[in-house]
Amino acid sequence: MILCADIREDMIRLGLFSSDGHVLSRRDVRTAFDRYRTPVQNTLMEACRSLMKEAPGEVKGIGISTLGCVDFSGTVTDARDRIPGYNGIPLAGLLEKAFHLPVCALNHAQAVALG
Repeated sequence: MILCADIREDMIRLGLFSSDGHVLSRRDVRTAFDRYRTPVQNTLMEACRSLMKEAPGEVKGIGISTLGCVDFSGTVTDARDRIPGYNGIPLAGLLEKAFHLPVCALNHAQAVALG
């Protein structure tokens, strides 16, 4: 099972997917609920943690699609100031450290190109 998250300006859409691509669970979480006083990465990690608790089996990895530019290490390098404080956030590294799982972080265009 894979946990996937799509980070947008105003929300994070998360889902748990089976190995054959079926949606097992999904959730939307607002990101600007307190005008970004809570950093988006904190909201993401809490939402991932919550969804993983509901997982009907072992989560084997995390996939992230996000606005802005993302380098090969999974760090947001340019979010065009669409989310305050988001530039320079090592998304993949933070999630790998927190959940001890492989993480792939891409920008939206890269994720769409991969299907």
